[in-house]
Amino acid sequence: MNQQITVLIVDDDEGIRNLLKRILEDAGFGIDFAIDGEEAIEKFNANEFSIVLLDIYMPGMSGIEVLDWINEKKPNVCVVMVTAMADIQTAVEAMKKGAFDYITKPFSQEDVLTKIKLAYSRKQKNLREQKRIISLEKKIMDQTSQLLQQFAELVDTLAREQTLLYKVSENQSRMADSIQNRLFPEIINPASSTDEINQAVLNMLKRKHLQNRENTDT
Repeated sequence: MNQQITVLIVDDDEGIRNLLKRILEDAGFGIDFAIDGEEAIEKFNANEFSIVLLDIYMPGMSGIEVLDWINEKKPNVCVVMVTAMADIQTAVEAMKKGAFDYITKPFSQEDVLTKIKLAYSRKQKNLREQKRIISLEKKIMDQTSQLLQQFAELVDTLAREQTLLYKVSENQSRMADSIQNRLFPEIINPASSTDEINQAVLNMLKRKHLQNRENTDT
């Protein structure tokens, strides 16, 4: 697995670079170098690295400035700061800005390899989490799209039903008017009691009787 991990060593001290190279190559890691911050950025623009061993104090761009650039441009890269004992506070500040950890000069082989392996494990965990988030976002987008489609279909169905109900209501209104026109005047309005019904029937009969007499007289 280590052969798949490429480490960029950024340090202006050739002795430190060679020592780190020996430790990491013996463990099977891929290695590249940069002697300052500017070269480190050039290396990043041309290659992909999983982990960076980054010296804090270098000519030109400081390690903190390079860390800021990595955080912005290469947020998935794990950074391990390289510092002297006197600069531990600065290394701690670098961790607050996103560095994974730090190693102090002079460092042991065990310490270097432990920090590198932990950094790589975190990188893999971050990648898995990003894939999970992307998958979840896609699932949410698909579900949202389905809901929007179902909502559009529901609106379309309701619109058709409203039109149909309007036509039925309109037809029923015409039918009711036609029936009402054929009803006797006495029973057009609804009765609220039995007495009103009886009275309406009596009035209807009286009116019918008068009409018959008029017809007989003529």
